[in-house]
Parts: sequence; structure tokens; C-alpha cells
Amino acid sequence: MSELIQRKQELLQNTSPFLMEKWYSDLVEECKSIVIEGEFTARWALIETYHELGTRILEDYDKVQDIGVDKFVGGVANDIQKSKRTVYYALQFAQAYPDLQLLPEGKNTSWRKIIHEYLGEKKSEPKNKTAVCPNCGTEFDI
Repeated sequence: MSELIQRKQELLQNTSPFLMEKWYSDLVEECKSIVIEGEFTARWALIETYHELGTRILEDYDKVQDIGVDKFVGGVANDIQKSKRTVYYALQFAQAYPDLQLLPEGKNTSWRKIIHEYLGEKKSEPKNKTAVCPNCGTEFDI
């Protein structure tokens, strides 16, 4: 029980002495809003950036059929210092969503979510695993 009391005292020492002041609670709320808005803006800017990257590369896509798409994407990725996978995702993204307004969740998304939920391969239903009895050879689901 003394650990609990000690922990409460530590928490009280780490909180602001202004916690009960209205101006302080207003400050904290405004700071939270600033951070949330900044994070949202940064996520959306990244999405717009990769969409623009994919769109721009697609403009010259037809010029590289003779050297191969893989080699082309690898070269672009190397020259702009991004991973080949990132450039492929940007291309897929621009092809799948030529208009950003078509995103299912609108601006309430992230680049990671776009990659894993909208560009990635659809996950198949889990397959039933089977085992074989070493004694009789009968198969059964596990």
C-alpha cells in the first residue's frame, strides 16, 4: 500500500502547479489542438507528395517499355534516393486513385494505411491446417 501512496505523490509532484487554473487548461487544450492539426497536415502532405510522385512518373511511363519497368523504377528510386518499393507504391497509388477525392476515407488516412489496406494484396481467408496421425494416418483439422 505504501508503494501506491508513494506513486501518487510522485505523480502529484510531476504535474503542473497551474493545473487548476483556467488559463492553464485553455493553454493545454490549444497546444493539443496545434499538435493534432500539425500531425494531420503532415500525414496529408506525405500522401499528396507520393501521389504527385506517382503521377509524374506515370507521365513518362510509356517511354521505358524497351528497358523494362523494373529497371526504370529502380533507376528513378536510386536517383531520388527513395526505395524501389516506395516508388512502386507511389505508382500504384496514382494509378488506383487518379483523384485523391476518391480515397475511401478522404483525408482521414495515412500513407501506411493506404499501402496496407488499399494497395496491398487482399488477405485471403485463413486456410485450415491439417495434421496426420502418425499411428493411423488419419488427417484431421487443427
